Amino acid sequence: MGEEKTPQTLAKSTHKTQWLVRAAAVLGAVSVLGTLITAVSYISERNRKIETATEGAIAETHRAVEEVNSELENLEGVVDGLAEDLNSGEVSKEDLDDLLETRLRNDQNLSSVGVAYAPYGYNAETRLYAPVYKRIVNPENPDETTIERFNVEDTYDYTEPDIEWFNQPLNEGAQWSEPYLGRVLNQLLAEYSVPFTTPEEAEAPEEEAETPEEEAETPDPNGIVYANYDFDRLATLMESLDLGKTGYGFVISKTGKFVYHPVETFVKERQSISDLAEQWKAPEFKELAEAMLAGEQGIMQINRGSRSSAWIVYEPIPSTDWSFAVVLFEDEVFQNTTGLERKLVWLTLFVVASLVCGAVLVVPPRDDRIDRLWGLVILISVVLAGGIGGIWGLEMSKTSLEDDTGIKLANPARLQKFLAEQTQQAKAAGETPPVFVPTGIFLQSLEFSGANDIFFTGYVWQRYLDGVHDGLSRGFVLPEAISPSITESYRQEFDGGELIGWYVEAKLRQPFDYSKYPFDRKDAWIWMWHEDFTSNVVLTPDFASYDILSPSTLPGLEEGENFVLPGWVLEKTFFQYKLNSYNTKFGFQGETQLKNFPELYFDVVMRRDFLTVFISKMMRTIVVSVLLFGVQTTIRFKLEEDELGFSASGVISASGAFTFILILDQINLRSSLPTGGILYIEYFYFVLYVMILLVAIDGLLVAKRSNAFLLRYRNNLIPKLLYWPVLLTWQLLVTAMVFY
Repeated sequence: MGEEKTPQTLAKSTHKTQWLVRAAAVLGAVSVLGTLITAVSYISERNRKIETATEGAIAETHRAVEEVNSELENLEGVVDGLAEDLNSGEVSKEDLDDLLETRLRNDQNLSSVGVAYAPYGYNAETRLYAPVYKRIVNPENPDETTIERFNVEDTYDYTEPDIEWFNQPLNEGAQWSEPYLGRVLNQLLAEYSVPFTTPEEAEAPEEEAETPEEEAETPDPNGIVYANYDFDRLATLMESLDLGKTGYGFVISKTGKFVYHPVETFVKERQSISDLAEQWKAPEFKELAEAMLAGEQGIMQINRGSRSSAWIVYEPIPSTDWSFAVVLFEDEVFQNTTGLERKLVWLTLFVVASLVCGAVLVVPPRDDRIDRLWGLVILISVVLAGGIGGIWGLEMSKTSLEDDTGIKLANPARLQKFLAEQTQQAKAAGETPPVFVPTGIFLQSLEFSGANDIFFTGYVWQRYLDGVHDGLSRGFVLPEAISPSITESYRQEFDGGELIGWYVEAKLRQPFDYSKYPFDRKDAWIWMWHEDFTSNVVLTPDFASYDILSPSTLPGLEEGENFVLPGWVLEKTFFQYKLNSYNTKFGFQGETQLKNFPELYFDVVMRRDFLTVFISKMMRTIVVSVLLFGVQTTIRFKLEEDELGFSASGVISASGAFTFILILDQINLRSSLPTGGILYIEYFYFVLYVMILLVAIDGLLVAKRSNAFLLRYRNNLIPKLLYWPVLLTWQLLVTAMVFY
């Protein structure tokens, strides 16, 4: 037989390549336009989220500053008025006590008011005299208050050199003192003080003195009059700020020490904002401290290393040298980012389409250059593979889970804000405020014992305080546990209460989503109730028992290699509350708290180790794809009598073998992950099934010597050229669909 002629002409192929280039130009222009529009839309939406959040924080900061400033100016006016009355002699010493009590009773901004005389400043017979009146709130009825009188001199000598609240204003003039814990009033005090000099003492002639005490020089000034701002009002104001679930506010003094912070220990221990900057090793926080101490106003983004980034809006309080700030966490601003993530997927697709069309324009196919065609195919295939990898990268870089409905508690400030809101809501509803039981957990091991089962071992402890937790049962419940083993491990008495710890082994059943396997992330949680779970008892994280609370440092887990969880990468651990409701009272009679009740969860967030799955699972599909391409390259028309041709039966046999391998591998995958729905990795199998079918069909048509142009052009070259672009395009579209 002679040489077989193929039905293609140079003119026909040239026309088709020109049409392809023109189509690529049009599609490329559309793709570039789509890229620009999507990029602008993404940036605009992201900036809009930030602007909305920060503008709201700025407005709340300004509102709070105006309100606090007004109340502080009012307090200053009260104290200045008292000082003027004493300086002018309009108030006699006999009427002073009544005046102090009246001013305190009439002004709700004040928590206490008093005077403190210098030695013998009150009279010649009395060395020290310092009455102070304090407002006492009835804990059972916050609207009911009483006024009580105390004498500071009965407790200690307030004129000692180290007593700053008295000596500094006496010697330096009117001022706000640094916050301190009052020994007499037994509460945190932020005090405004003004010195005074009574006219009769200033004009008293020394020659009239008849006793040794009167021979002493009359003090000038005679003493100070002062008042303390009601921190409960400041706390109420802070709780009213609209800063989302986790934002909070704080106030610092002129030296940087905290006047108010949700974490009360910062104030009680007289920590400063500079101290926190050193503890957190955050240069931006140090800059913030300097700006606030300089009385500046502005907004700053703080990146606290492995901790959550935050925006801090700060503004000085005009009436004092204090500065007010609110904290807005980035993870809450971008908590619901589904729209942004979808825009990034679209952006990836548009970029890939633009690059593919650009490749066709830069390296246009030519009929006389086969190497040029293969170069174009390789370039397009690399771009498509890069698109798949880009979407994978977007998925792995996600910082939030789809089911992100809980109230995360990453630091004591967030916790205190949430607990204060719960107490306030209970009081507003006329209900008994909840009782809080500090609870901690430490996991020593964690493993997946099934598709929806986890097994953990570790310790759980609780602190019970005398007078607060009297009558409460000691213990906790794991509502999702199957046959848990809970054994008391230790019990320790401490001043004012007791600490109880249990060793726990439990298997928990939880719903896990495997649809994005092997790019799935798991949030394995330990859900805990108090043993009196129908009572108004709220478990709270025992943050004081952890050295570092940053979620990325994995508080609550065994450190380093001692915590073994093969195939997974631990991302973070944290406590959170979820507001759960139940449609039953569990048989209990009377009042129960089972509607929107905060229940404590300890979460361990992890992502699957992609490299492990890539080698053990995905590598097989890649190998089959390469081998199938090898089979595709052998399919060609036999042009010479003595030329070795391909075997259609061999192509069918190879296709069957590949299909059998993939089916067995898919069955093995399904047996290890008994879950409903289609896994992401299974779409790779489905695409390969289709490609195997197309290769087999191509082999049969060539064996039957079809005259189709796609097959006859350069002896079945087009199917070979299209193999990788078609395979990768389908996989890219499937990837975009799953992760959209």
